[in-house]
Amino acid sequence: MQKINFRLIILGLVIVSILSIIFIFFNAQKTPSNPEKFQQSLNIPNYFQGTTLPIKNDIKSSEFNYPTTLPYLQQNNLTIFNDTTITNIASNLGFTDQPQIFDDAQKGRVLIWSGDKYSLTVTPKDNIIQFSSNSTARILVQNAIDKQLSDSDFTTLAEIFLTNKINLNKSDLKFAGFTYYKIQNGVEYLAKTDKDSSQIIQLNYSESPSKYPVLTTNPEQSQISIQFLKDGSMLTFTANLGYQLDESANQYPIKNWSQFSSEIKNSVLVSLNDNNVNLPDLKASDVQSIDINKASLVYLLDFSNQGVIQPVFLLEGQAVVVGFSSPVNASLYLPAFEGFNQP
Repeated sequence: MQKINFRLIILGLVIVSILSIIFIFFNAQKTPSNPEKFQQSLNIPNYFQGTTLPIKNDIKSSEFNYPTTLPYLQQNNLTIFNDTTITNIASNLGFTDQPQIFDDAQKGRVLIWSGDKYSLTVTPKDNIIQFSSNSTARILVQNAIDKQLSDSDFTTLAEIFLTNKINLNKSDLKFAGFTYYKIQNGVEYLAKTDKDSSQIIQLNYSESPSKYPVLTTNPEQSQISIQFLKDGSMLTFTANLGYQLDESANQYPIKNWSQFSSEIKNSVLVSLNDNNVNLPDLKASDVQSIDINKASLVYLLDFSNQGVIQPVFLLEGQAVVVGFSSPVNASLYLPAFEGFNQP
C-alpha cells in the first residue's frame, strides 16, 4: 500500500489557504465596477444668450488625468452671520459707526460701512463679506512701491488678516494658489498675467478637506480671495463663510475622456476677458469661437442645492469676440459627475 505523504497534503492546504486570503483581500479592496451615479442636478447660472457655443477642444486625451470617482462636498453647520459676529468683524477692520442697511429682494439685508480708505459690505443671508479700497486699482498701483515681497511674505500677510481681522482659524484654511493681475492699458480693469509682470497678487483659500479648490460662479474668485499690491497693502478681500465643508461618504463616477469630449459643447460660459465682459450684454453671434486648451477639477459653490457642492470642470481658453481686436480669455464650467449636464 502506498504511503500518504502528509507533509505534501499539509503544504497544499497552506498554499490554498494563503491564495484564498489573497483573493478575498484584493476583492475587498476593489471599487465596484459600476458605482452609483450622482442623482442631484447642478444649477450653473447661464448669463450668455447663446444656446450653442462654438467650442473647439484642444485638450489631448493624454492630458486628461483625473480620478474616476469623487465625493461631493456637504455644507454643514451653516451659521448665518449674527449681529455680534458682524459687529466684531467691522470693529476689527476699523469701523465703529453704525452701517447703512438696505433690503435686497434676492440678497436680503445688506450692511455697508464706508471709511476714509476702505468700505465693508456684509450680506448676512449668504455669509458674504467684501472689504475693498475706495481708490481705483489704477491709482493704487501707480503709487505702490515694489517692496520685492516674496510669496511667503504675501501668505503671511493674508493669514494674519484672515485670523486677526476676520476671526478665522488658521488650521481651517487651505491655500489654493496665487492669481496674478495687471492693469490693462487704456481701460480700468484687471487682466491676468504672470508673476513677473504682476501688479496685483491674489491669494486664494478655501475651508475644504478636498485638494481641489472651491470656486464661486465667478471663476476668478475662490471661496476666500484676498488681493495685495506690491507694497503689501490690501486692495480687496471677498469671502463666503459660516459653514463647514465635509466630503460625502460615497464617491460617484466622473466623466471619462469620451464623455467629456462629447459633452464639452454643453459647457456654460461664465467669464470672458477675465470677468471684464458683462455676458448678458452679448448677442449669441458675438462669440465667434472658443478654443479650450486647459481643464481642471474644482468644486462650485451652489446655494440652490441644499448645501451640496459638486465638482465641475473649469475649462479655460481663448475666445474670438466681436468688438475685440484679439482673442480674450474665456472660462467655462462643465458638470463633472457622469450623466449630468447643465439642465
